Amino acid sequence: QRLVDQFHQNSFQEIGMHTSKLRTYAIFKKKIGLETYLLKIRNPEKRAIITNFRLSSHDLMIETRRHKNISKELRYCPFCLHTPETESHFLLSCPTYKNLRNRSLKSVMNNLRFYTTEQKLEFLSTNIEMNTIEYIVDAFQLRTYLLLKHKRYW
Repeated sequence: QRLVDQFHQNSFQEIGMHTSKLRTYAIFKKKIGLETYLLKIRNPEKRAIITNFRLSSHDLMIETRRHKNISKELRYCPFCLHTPETESHFLLSCPTYKNLRNRSLKSVMNNLRFYTTEQKLEFLSTNIEMNTIEYIVDAFQLRTYLLLKHKRYW
């Protein structure tokens, strides 16, 4: 048991480093075990979208531009002029998704208004409810549609 505990502690410490690809995952993944959202979401496509978002295995600029060795500060959101498109920007503040966010997350966001951005991201990613799931899925679909519609490829 001690070796297992030591392994988990070292693993979580390593993924929590700012240079780690799993830096976002480390914000809300605090223990080993089955995540409850996996049981909540029956639709495999929606479950994959949420899982990929949590693991930073998505097509937001923070990831796609990482493969081109572009610094984090320059991985701009395709809809915002000078703001990096991180998971927290996508989920919490990008104006492109404001209507979706208000429709799906308004009551939750009101309760989190005094939280920091990282605390909000942690809360929403740890306590994944159906409204959060629908928001993330809809926002990714909207993002894909807008990027294809405007024929802007990043």
